Amino acid sequence: MRIFLSTGDISGEQHAARLVREFATTAPDVKFSAMGSAPLRAAGAEVVVDNSAIKVMGFVAVVKHLPAIYGAFQQVLAHLDATRPDAVVLVDYPGFNLRLAKAVKKRFPSMKVIYYITPQVWAWHQSRVKIIQRYVDYCLCILPFEPEFFARHGVRAAYVGSPVADATRSIDRSAVKKILGLSDATRLISLFPGSRRKELQYLLPPMIDAARTIYEQFDDIAFALAAAPGYTAEDLQAYCAIPGWLTVLENRNLELLAGSYFCFAKSGTTTLEAALLGCPLLVAYRGDWLSAKIARAIWALNPQIKYISLPNLIGGKPVVPELLQEECNGAELARLARLLLKDEETYEGMRRDLRVIKHIVGDQNSAAVTAAAIRTQLKITN
Repeated sequence: MRIFLSTGDISGEQHAARLVREFATTAPDVKFSAMGSAPLRAAGAEVVVDNSAIKVMGFVAVVKHLPAIYGAFQQVLAHLDATRPDAVVLVDYPGFNLRLAKAVKKRFPSMKVIYYITPQVWAWHQSRVKIIQRYVDYCLCILPFEPEFFARHGVRAAYVGSPVADATRSIDRSAVKKILGLSDATRLISLFPGSRRKELQYLLPPMIDAARTIYEQFDDIAFALAAAPGYTAEDLQAYCAIPGWLTVLENRNLELLAGSYFCFAKSGTTTLEAALLGCPLLVAYRGDWLSAKIARAIWALNPQIKYISLPNLIGGKPVVPELLQEECNGAELARLARLLLKDEETYEGMRRDLRVIKHIVGDQNSAAVTAAAIRTQLKITN
């Protein structure tokens, strides 16, 4: 049995890597090939298409990287044609993977197409549901409200739990303070500006501006900046000057969240990681003007969607503040940070709401449930 995994960003690839490791235990005869990079290679998959050059976001960035994206797409199809795997598992990355689903079903009608970490079509591009209806055999959802949405549109789907919950289940909450040499009484504030170049360009400066304001006003505070995989402290200096009192930590993201009093976080997976670890957060997001204009136009067509961060979407209310575009600036981030530092009722209220989010998400082993669902679809016996 052969399965091809299509991944295009860091978080999706890390979740796919956990899936490969789960199969190594429960169905070791299944062989994986992939579009990916180091995480999937380390998990045991054969990486046949490198995705490093296509890890981009935003309309403008995607346009600039179209040749690389098109090249990767053609490489994937050539690999599928040469090897004819039993199934293609698409992982997140909808702009690429939905086109791949269509191409696979047209070229190889009998090949199973399974979508793991489904596109957020309930919020953006609802027309994409028709593509999923036609070209995807089964959807494996990581948000608890998604299967009901897909069922209304005639799509077979199941909730398999959150891979974020898997990753956060056994994190040592005291580890990061020991690494940084901090006392238990010190309140650690962490910065998570993201992993893509545009995210760092637009989010790192206002986060550091806010941190500088807080640093000058409070004594019992320490700061740490999470460097995404592949980035060093020197790399981040290219986007914004890093002050000496701000420690850059590499490959310690979950431990940093677990040990933080609160964090500034880019909208995305980090917001759910923080929620499940009980770390209060301020959500920030900015993009280039064209991407923002397009996003607002799409948002206007979906007035029922009121939030962009996962804690708020899952909770169905404003559990955490969201600062978007013009509001995402150092002064406003600092104002809300001061509120969390000075108002215990506000701080504890957010922590209570985050515990509710954790209960809704559940504590099942998502990698195991996902692997079992795929084995069932492909009729793989242990």
